[in-house]
Amino acid sequence: VSGHIEYNGGIAVGGAKVFVQQSGSAVAGNSLKFSPTGTLSIADNSTIEPGAQMRCEFWLKPTVATTGNILNKANSYSFGYNGTNWVAGIFTGGTQKTVSISTSSVALNNWNHVAMVYNGSAFKVFINGIYSTSVSASGNIDDNSNNLIFGSATSDFYLDEFRLLGQAQTDSVISVEASRILNGDETSFKCNLHFNENVGSYAYDVSKVGNFFNGNHAIFTNTNVAWSADIPTSSQLGYFGVTDALGNYVVSGIQYLGLGENFNLVPSYQTHQFTPNSRSVFIGDGTNVYNNQDFLDISSFPVTGTLFYKNTTCPVPDAFL
Repeated sequence: VSGHIEYNGGIAVGGAKVFVQQSGSAVAGNSLKFSPTGTLSIADNSTIEPGAQMRCEFWLKPTVATTGNILNKANSYSFGYNGTNWVAGIFTGGTQKTVSISTSSVALNNWNHVAMVYNGSAFKVFINGIYSTSVSASGNIDDNSNNLIFGSATSDFYLDEFRLLGQAQTDSVISVEASRILNGDETSFKCNLHFNENVGSYAYDVSKVGNFFNGNHAIFTNTNVAWSADIPTSSQLGYFGVTDALGNYVVSGIQYLGLGENFNLVPSYQTHQFTPNSRSVFIGDGTNVYNNQDFLDISSFPVTGTLFYKNTTCPVPDAFL
């Protein structure tokens, strides 16, 4: 889906968002529910190694804060709880670098977005798109033969939308894209699990480089990991595009159920108003490209002030601005 937003007169509106929302009250999707001893694993291979940089993100809903890992590629990168704080870490050159996040920062029984970002000089953690803490680090993240494991003996949480990329991003991009579903074909994607299968014991990796899928599928082998309909709300996570300096936006990779679904395109920018205020499109088999989905920003704002003669405090009456 693509389009353009401008003011009357043809001036582009940059920085506006266009949300692509499923029609109806129910939002489709699934997550995984982890109970004690429940684990999910991705077999080690070269494409699951971050390398010189890393961007690792996921949505987490912990039901209790108990000691254990949420995810762990031993001696490489991890996120978990140590009984006092949430702890994120990476290994570079055989040395572990960790940061602590307060228990209250990751709200229990609520969905939280967690982002771990390493740019080659600093390892940062963001919670719900907001910078939390960091530590200095250098060198490549250690490469080893350990599998990437989600969950532990004390698992008690929900997990959704895991993504791993071998390229860091700026704080502002992390903030914006915390609530955005990515396609899996963005630069340096290594693994992208949507957890929407709702059947079987595999979560399929849809990430790819060019025309080649990475295939870092995840598998769970016991009943202590189960599919769940508990997912982040549409206000927390969804599809949207952001207009550039020319007022253009693109939203791609939109998933739909069955043969297709109706979606609403809804523009948003601060307190601005638009016409139309939304558009409806059917996205499905054979109808999966919509261009020229344009909007006009019709906002108007009151401006007040006082006009004086130059270098005086004498007001100017009856002037037109």
